[in-house]
Amino acid sequence: MARARAKSSNGMDSILQERNDYLMANRRNAQSRRRKGVPSQGAPADYHYRNQGDWLWMSELAWDMYRNNMILGSITDRAVENQLQGGFAYDPQTGDAKLDQQLKEWWAEVSIDPRQCDPGADLAFRDQEEIALRASLVSGDIVGVPLEDGTVDLIEGQQIRSPSRPTKEAIVHGFEYVPGTRRLAAIWVLKDDVNPNSRQIRKQDLRPIQAWDDDGEKSIFHVAFKKRTRQTRGITAYAPLFDVAGYNDDVQFLKMVQSRAASMFVFVRKRATNFDPA
Repeated sequence: MARARAKSSNGMDSILQERNDYLMANRRNAQSRRRKGVPSQGAPADYHYRNQGDWLWMSELAWDMYRNNMILGSITDRAVENQLQGGFAYDPQTGDAKLDQQLKEWWAEVSIDPRQCDPGADLAFRDQEEIALRASLVSGDIVGVPLEDGTVDLIEGQQIRSPSRPTKEAIVHGFEYVPGTRRLAAIWVLKDDVNPNSRQIRKQDLRPIQAWDDDGEKSIFHVAFKKRTRQTRGITAYAPLFDVAGYNDDVQFLKMVQSRAASMFVFVRKRATNFDPA
């Protein structure tokens, strides 16, 4: 009897242990769908977009959804407007009230002058804010590079690339790090606009932009909503919505076809077989 009780007790302990574990840790759970690309030994954030083409593909798909999806595009525009509202305010606090007021007046004049904000003299600072926030949401990230004349050059994500052939530098999709560290050394940017049909990016097609100037000041501003500490590139906010948005588009299209079919009128007129159309 004692051996039977021990066996029964061990079986109950096993059942209780399975019930107390996390269900998502059970790889044999028949009720959960199998997920691909999930390494059991763990991986850094960059592993999940380790192919540069995957990151670019996600970015372009997101821009297509922004342009053509009737819901996501308007939601993104509302999110940008609600977050920025009147724009970021410049609030200097030097300890000198007169100097603070002079700086505010200087900023009020400079921020609305595209010639002092944008190298192309097209965008005021408020326009640059909107573009940077929208790009970080849709594409994943954008980089601002301050120039010597005081303007800020905005570089979109698809312009930041690694050469097609591996090099000795520690480059992750155009972001070069000091070997053995996570300190950004430079970004590699295409000299000219990329041909969408071109697959090979040579190193001579790129130009490096140093991340720090001679005075040790940061000279690259990476705008991205990073979710992990060792994440290099930003990821589009549309990534979790991709499949659902596609399903929604399909349903809306089918509903529209159904409505058009339901609104059709059909007239049927019967005639005798000996009817003469003349």
